[in-house]
Amino acid sequence: MNSNNPLVKIKHNFVLDRKILFIDSNDRDKERWPNPAEFEINCPQNYNNVESLRLVNIMLPNFFYNISEQLQTNKMIVDVSGSATLYIITLEDGCYNYTQLQDTLITLMITLIFLITQLIANLLFYIIKLMDLHLILDLIYLITMTVLKITTKQMYMLNIVIGA
Repeated sequence: MNSNNPLVKIKHNFVLDRKILFIDSNDRDKERWPNPAEFEINCPQNYNNVESLRLVNIMLPNFFYNISEQLQTNKMIVDVSGSATLYIITLEDGCYNYTQLQDTLITLMITLIFLITQLIANLLFYIIKLMDLHLILDLIYLITMTVLKITTKQMYMLNIVIGA
């Protein structure tokens, strides 16, 4: 826009009144707002005809977690195929990046697999006490074929190694 245009007169007849409002979570009503990340304030005066606001400064603590019990983002339900039991994996509260979250979930899944394996081993031990040897061998073979998905050729090679 050309300021030398005689048709458009520029008027400088406004007053800019700047106010600074300082807000600190330590000044909140702590009985009403115990959580410092969630509170309301009462301004010391009324502000009328406000046309713009600008955030001058902000200080955020580094303990805002992306995984937390409060946010309900710390639990994962695992449904093991063929099992009637649902397992719940719980992550500790924290600020996880992609790699940390992946590593933590892998560790928890391995722990869960180990616990399920122990449960299966204990169940098999109990079944072995109740069954005769022929049924036990059939059961072990069936579990091996199912869990490990060993092909007939691999099973034949396994028999050769065991028999040798």
